[in-house]
Amino acid sequence: MFIENKTKPDQYREPPQFSRKEYNSPFLSKIGLYAVIGLAALIMIGIGVIYIFFIKPEENQPVVSEPVASTTPVIGLPGDYGNGDGSDIDIDMLNADIKAEYLTFGYFYKRPVVDFEADNEDYGLPINVKVDVSNYYDISRKINLDPYLDHINRYGFAVIDNQFAGEAKDFYSAYRLLGRKEIPLVITSDFLLYYFQNTLKDVFKDIEKTSFFENIWNINKRMYTIALNRYKMRLAAVGTANDPVLEAMRLEMAYYAVALRLLQPIEAQINKKPNLTDNSKFEVKEAESYNFVMPSTLEDDVFKEVDLIRGGELTKKSPVMLYERNYADFTVPRHYQENAKLNNFYLTLKWLNSNFPLYERQESCPDCVLDRDDWSINLAAACFITKDMSENQDIKNQWAIIYKFVSFFTGLRQDLTYLHYREALTDVFGKDYKIEDIFAADNVNRDADMKKLQERIARFTFLDMEGGINRHDEKNKRYLGMRMLQESYWPNDYIFNHLTGEGILSQASNKIKPPFTACHTRNRTMFYRCRGLSLDVVNLIHPDPGLIDSDYFRVNTAYEFYPERIKSLKSEIDRFDINAWNNNAYWSTLDIAKRLLKYDSDYVPVFMKNNDWHNQKDINTVLGGWVNLHLPADKLAGYHEVEEGLGSYSQESLYDYVEPNIGFIAELMAKNDMLSEMMNVLRVTKKTNAASVELKEINSRFAQILDIARKELSGEDWDIDDRRFITEFVGQNIVENAGEKDIILNPRAINEMTESINGVKFVVLVYKIGEKNIMAVGPVFNYSEK
Repeated sequence: MFIENKTKPDQYREPPQFSRKEYNSPFLSKIGLYAVIGLAALIMIGIGVIYIFFIKPEENQPVVSEPVASTTPVIGLPGDYGNGDGSDIDIDMLNADIKAEYLTFGYFYKRPVVDFEADNEDYGLPINVKVDVSNYYDISRKINLDPYLDHINRYGFAVIDNQFAGEAKDFYSAYRLLGRKEIPLVITSDFLLYYFQNTLKDVFKDIEKTSFFENIWNINKRMYTIALNRYKMRLAAVGTANDPVLEAMRLEMAYYAVALRLLQPIEAQINKKPNLTDNSKFEVKEAESYNFVMPSTLEDDVFKEVDLIRGGELTKKSPVMLYERNYADFTVPRHYQENAKLNNFYLTLKWLNSNFPLYERQESCPDCVLDRDDWSINLAAACFITKDMSENQDIKNQWAIIYKFVSFFTGLRQDLTYLHYREALTDVFGKDYKIEDIFAADNVNRDADMKKLQERIARFTFLDMEGGINRHDEKNKRYLGMRMLQESYWPNDYIFNHLTGEGILSQASNKIKPPFTACHTRNRTMFYRCRGLSLDVVNLIHPDPGLIDSDYFRVNTAYEFYPERIKSLKSEIDRFDINAWNNNAYWSTLDIAKRLLKYDSDYVPVFMKNNDWHNQKDINTVLGGWVNLHLPADKLAGYHEVEEGLGSYSQESLYDYVEPNIGFIAELMAKNDMLSEMMNVLRVTKKTNAASVELKEINSRFAQILDIARKELSGEDWDIDDRRFITEFVGQNIVENAGEKDIILNPRAINEMTESINGVKFVVLVYKIGEKNIMAVGPVFNYSEK
């Protein structure tokens, strides 16, 4: 959701599921008592000798658990496991023996049921606001309503341009301005969605710099220690011989050393002023705790790699991975640069995106990045990483937790991970495989073994919509391979690519001005659909797309084969189950959007019953939320912490109003409950009380909003606590530092699209309270596309 994606979009489907291999040791029931005692004593002595002289680990050496055996993978939709509803998960056992890689967000989601009957008299349309609305003239002296009067009279509402752009730059400043002008407020669904998304972005950042930073340090430190011990043992056995297995062990060790070095604070990131609290930096004692020792023979490569990453500019051969890469990919987004831990965490995750290529450079893959010798070392290193991850359940748990939450909030493509390599190794070589034997230089079957392993890994396929790299295009071979962490991905590219191309021809004449989505064919005789449209996303999920009533939409979808293409996409979406819709923020946001696109018109007020509200207000909210999920959070400050010169908020209004889409509000609460439960079960918020408090506050506030909306629809009056709550809710914060408000899809390409929510617009609506018709105003997303 909430981190700007700089790579191709899509969604990560959980890797294949594995089951624990049961092992029953024989019981020495036929041995006599003394023999048993004597044998036990000898065993204990033997174990002690072996432990002291051969196995005793260095500091942080993990306890190796029983290997996990492979079973047939579950192939399905994103996060689709078992029955699809989580009923196969024993929740009571989770905290006792969690296997986090099998746990889904969807298990904790409970779809709310809106069981409500409205009991409130409403006014009839059309109206004459100058006669029928009690506070029309008061509002009209503060806002120019003249251009919108006909629309308000006919439909009971209008979405108007921002006449106070200098003061009302965002939702919070807009509400403060309306309050100062003593204009009744509308708590819009746009604001509720913005508040929900922005709060979750903050929660995720807090988790990243507290729990996840420490966890990812521990994971890499443990894995580094395992690799270091293995390397030392091999080096002692073979010496400095040209040994590909030793080189693979060294590569694994260097890989984790780079990650640790990136996490370590540099001098400028340490707060050396003991009397000054600086939450953006490491404290001295804290910085000292992040240390590790590298062999001197490793330092040069690791330091060079880290310098290239932190420089973030050059395209050079990686000293560690041994292939050329563009280090501009490591440019840290502004909102991560502001905090030392977040900065280092971001760089480390980008490093863990590094590819261990599946194919070597050869005639069938001239663009592949490694020659055969370096490739074989790289493949062996990937296998060692696989083995070490697979055999340590505690490390797997910590990594799965990070993976799941990064995938949920930022989107990760689905493709090869260590779990797939583990299954392939077991399938090809059996559960007792030895990497040292497979890749040994004196293995006469070495080439054949590597070929069999490569072919087995290549058999894994992934859904295009989930970001799976297209295996049918030979040019993509260079990108295939194992990544500890897959690349960022939202499904936009897949959706828009499916709905564009020279095979989708315009029905319009070549002589007219082309629509937004059109480009000339190569012979310039016709138009084809070269870019997508945000309304394509709405069309994809809309329960009744016939309600999309827009000339812009009609013109930009009037292409041959567009109906067939969108139907094909819809058939994929129709297969989504509860886990798929809740597997990441992209689909979860669109699932929320469905509650805005379809609701029971019997219980809503008169201005929400018409299709103009649906097209001008509801769809605008959906598009604003869709754009916002790609963007960083706005940094907020408590209102009383800023200068008084920015103005004070007015007393509680007697006529404030909540947009009463109770299904939408209940859906936000259900999504928040889902995230909160997942975090609690996996103990994600254990080290960050702030995140836990924020999640609880979301639902506490939404519960009160829902109660107020029900009162409105039932004809009940608000009480004083309701009015005070609304005043506090919209007036508590100020945007101290606004995040980016534009996303660019397909930058610098012919089909470039800019989606923006810069600033706000306003909705003006008329609602009935008692015997009065009242006009109220609230901010909405200022969505635009160009």
